Amino acid sequence: MAICASGHIYDKTKFSECPWCRAANGNAVWETRMEANIPGTEPIKTMPISKDPHTAPIGERRDHTEENKTKFFSTVSDAKKNERTDPVAGWLVSCEGVEKGRDYRVHFGQNLVGRGKNMDIVLEDQSVSRDSHLFIIYDYKHNNFVIQSGTSHGLIYRNDHLVTGAEELLSFDRLEIGDSKFIFVALCGEHFKWETSGE
Repeated sequence: MAICASGHIYDKTKFSECPWCRAANGNAVWETRMEANIPGTEPIKTMPISKDPHTAPIGERRDHTEENKTKFFSTVSDAKKNERTDPVAGWLVSCEGVEKGRDYRVHFGQNLVGRGKNMDIVLEDQSVSRDSHLFIIYDYKHNNFVIQSGTSHGLIYRNDHLVTGAEELLSFDRLEIGDSKFIFVALCGEHFKWETSGE
């Protein structure tokens, strides 16, 4: 075994130089296999393998194809499309249930909550309706929040009170959505409001 100047450990019997450094520089890694000096066979075989020596065992490594790169970046791009860019106004924090400890941003305007990937706040709790279990609305003009029951049959409780229509949502209110419980934390309110370019 050998150690290169960067501190990588590699097998000198298989590589003439550090494969990690060579891959980092964008060059193909060359695998060198030492074989017994048997008459009629070549003592050393050298063949190109993947630029990324981390991905698979020798002989099974493959370059990232353009197709795979495109698939990866399109997935990232699709995720970004669903990500809202308007300012955060508050958070929904899971304190009990399958998503305990996770938080979700509440943005300006209407925030649809459900399991569907097209929702603004996507919950994983299977007891939550897929589409529009509820709405959390930040009204910028009046600088307050409203919670409203959605278009599904799912129920919502605010501070153990059944939400049947639209009502004001206050910071540190406790919400029960499906089998999960959340605390709502407001950023905007009495002490803070985002300034807009028109003000």
